[in-house]
Amino acid sequence: MDFPTQAQQALSDLREGRSPSGLTGEEAFSAFCQEAANWWLLLGEGSASARWRGWALLTPEPAALMAGLEALLQRLSETDATEGPGHTTGSSPGADALSAEAILQRLGAAERGRARFPGPHQLLQWAYRLAKAGEARAALATYLRVARDQDLPVAVCNAIGSLQEQLGDLWLAERWFLTSLSKQPQQVGVLCHLSRLRLRQGVWDEAWLAAAQAVQLNRELEWPRQLLSRCALESGGCRTLAWIEQQDLLPREPAHRKPVLAQRARLQRWPLTAPAAAPWPGAGLEQRLALHRRCRPARHLVLVHGRTLQALHWLLAEGLIETGTVIHPSASRDPLGVEQGLQALGLEAAPEQPLEALAGSLPDPFALVVCRHKHQAVHHALGQLLNRASYSFCHRSTIGADSQADVFSVNGYNLRSGRISSVASGDPHSSD
Repeated sequence: MDFPTQAQQALSDLREGRSPSGLTGEEAFSAFCQEAANWWLLLGEGSASARWRGWALLTPEPAALMAGLEALLQRLSETDATEGPGHTTGSSPGADALSAEAILQRLGAAERGRARFPGPHQLLQWAYRLAKAGEARAALATYLRVARDQDLPVAVCNAIGSLQEQLGDLWLAERWFLTSLSKQPQQVGVLCHLSRLRLRQGVWDEAWLAAAQAVQLNRELEWPRQLLSRCALESGGCRTLAWIEQQDLLPREPAHRKPVLAQRARLQRWPLTAPAAAPWPGAGLEQRLALHRRCRPARHLVLVHGRTLQALHWLLAEGLIETGTVIHPSASRDPLGVEQGLQALGLEAAPEQPLEALAGSLPDPFALVVCRHKHQAVHHALGQLLNRASYSFCHRSTIGADSQADVFSVNGYNLRSGRISSVASGDPHSSD
């Protein structure tokens, strides 16, 4: 059954007080709404397209759905569209009835200057047909032309992001989804795509932030719940996962819920309060004074990859964190655990933020503490923070030491201050 026929049948069912036939399942209804959104996009109605994409995630009231179907069918009848996005019929099918091969030929002729490019609506139809035919790269190039000429429409940004993900360029896909969200922030589906992309890249802290935003917008949907739990599991966030369970945000589907609960039971329970700050082995007064000269006071401190906060305990014991210093957690392995730990230490804490956002907004001066981690690649924004920090205190499993550095023994951490670096020779198996 083609889409207009399916839409007409659904409208008839609604008018008679029945559930739309063929759209009873959540997946079937979501796919139908996405198809309707594509039709509106090809008709040049971006706001209507966005409305249907929202309905794909959150089922509307029957009256609103009926009104939406009536408006779409009326518009389709005006344009005589009967076969699907990218194809219209009438006395002369013309370019809209072209096969993918013919579309490629016409696009090639336009690129060589032998013909003119059609208008944006026709290009969107061609791009859609090319994507459906498996010509992802040609569809991408066509969508990019429309995006450039039409000031980056939200739906086009999303289509480009999906194609970039399909082609394996996850970073570019993320950029396009972020562009879409900058224009229309409350897109649950796009936030979920963004979270999944970041998980695939190993950036689970930013994946968590995107999934958390999606859950905040709609806590009833299953996909954001699955992503939220997966982020906490991959980062080893015991308390964060416990909070997800307390808030009744675990996945509902048994196939996803049971593995989460099983893995949660196996996670190591890190203590909320770290043990007493370890002494600085062999440190005398002269070394301590040198340390304080290099670690100039900072109003802000960025804490990266935190979990048990042992590094902060040591800095507090050495008097390197002053009263009133604001702690900015980022890329935390257990976001809720870090929040609770900072509260227990009586430290002022800012909300968790991505490293990239902190690198662009944090005022000088600030200090940087990077805790130990095993699984996640170092984010490129960390380099920007390292170059600006008054001093940085980084676990040597994360940031290597300067080969010409003086040697300080600081519990397995490297100390950097400006261009002067020093490496710790303490316990390399520190838990944080």
